Amino acid sequence: MRPSLALDYRPALFSRSGIARVTRELARALGPLLAETGSPLQLYAHALRRPLDRAGHPCSARLGQAGHPCSAQLRRLRLPGRLLQALAPLGLDAWRLSGKPQAFLWTDYVYPAISPGRPCKRWLLVHDLAFVEDPRFHGAKASEVLRRRFEKALAQADLLLYPSEATRDALLQHYPGAMRDTHSQLLPFGLDHVPQPGAAEIQAAKAKAARLLGSEEPYLVILGTLEPRKNHDSLLRALGLLAAEGRPIPLLVIGAPGWLSEELQARLRSHGPRLRNSRKNQGLSEELQGGSRGKVLERESPRQNRGLSGEPQGRPRNRPRDIPGGAPGTKGGAPFPLAWTGPLPDAEVFPLLAGAAGLVYPSSLEGFGFPPLEALLLGTPVLAGDCPALRETLAGQRGALFADGRDPVALAAQIPQLMTLGTGPCEQLRSRRWKAAAETLLPLLPKTDE
Repeated sequence: MRPSLALDYRPALFSRSGIARVTRELARALGPLLAETGSPLQLYAHALRRPLDRAGHPCSARLGQAGHPCSAQLRRLRLPGRLLQALAPLGLDAWRLSGKPQAFLWTDYVYPAISPGRPCKRWLLVHDLAFVEDPRFHGAKASEVLRRRFEKALAQADLLLYPSEATRDALLQHYPGAMRDTHSQLLPFGLDHVPQPGAAEIQAAKAKAARLLGSEEPYLVILGTLEPRKNHDSLLRALGLLAAEGRPIPLLVIGAPGWLSEELQARLRSHGPRLRNSRKNQGLSEELQGGSRGKVLERESPRQNRGLSGEPQGRPRNRPRDIPGGAPGTKGGAPFPLAWTGPLPDAEVFPLLAGAAGLVYPSSLEGFGFPPLEALLLGTPVLAGDCPALRETLAGQRGALFADGRDPVALAAQIPQLMTLGTGPCEQLRSRRWKAAAETLLPLLPKTDE
């Protein structure tokens, strides 16, 4: 029996981005449902690189570790991406290399080639159109490359999936013909991947943050890849303005380097903690300390992964210090405690998020935006960027504030309220389950083995 569905699992192996989250959780939810039909989910994972967490992903015969889909069949050859592209015209395309499935789900902006004429439905998951909406988010050259790749996949797609009405509206605005001619479907993302840390875990996370920041004052978190649309720089300026008024608020920056972030990285590196080769940071992820694991940031480069998020140009340095919040030309900027951890695994992120006084997520554009919803689920209030997707996903949620993420003054005006907002865990969000996303996809599979 031919497999009914394969998906590109590579983002889950090589990144900690939101796309990686979606890929991993969809596989985890789809695996058991497809196994019941006698047609195991196929995980396309061909790549030369090693996974970030070798024991935490189904990258060998030991499937199912750390909750990964033991009912799925991993297909992984150690082949470089360029060779895979060269093999496709010779008949070794993604369809053949994933067991000849009836449908293939493209999960990221890297689309493994499927030769014309294959009896395979092509499903395209569109997270956002940042590269079309504003080329400054990725740079003009990279945006053009992403746009061409996307439009080539769009022309082949039999089904368009989107995570929010905001992404649907962007598709309608920029590609009305494709939306008219191709079936499209909202894919409801889940939140049941978020654990509820215990009191001891949260206290340990607060102590860890205090060591990193050199301050025991309540701290804020900004979580996500360092890239222009996330507006880290605006937040640094806003906190500099508050510090100049005598209110220095500690900030913990969690996330991997990304697009066009060299200047921001340099600023953070000069004041953040060295996570590698430091015995003082034993509570932090092993991958960010010493040995070969310290090279994880290089392995998240889109040059190597050709589209997966994260473009490292360095890593955090030395000990935590105060950082001048005001950039050149900003009046009144003053120092405040700051530490950059780099990317961290969930086991460390969620306790740190639960222990924070607030999450600031000043993004200018999202397709969905996991961190604000994860924070609210953990009982941490949120100051979010005022953009359509975040307005949509956070609508009616207690503990959510909004401000223009590009405006340091607007952020500075809201942060004191955020620090005193306080909220309990938003448990109704936990009803958003990944199984519902998987069950949305199953009826869309081809009915017969053509």
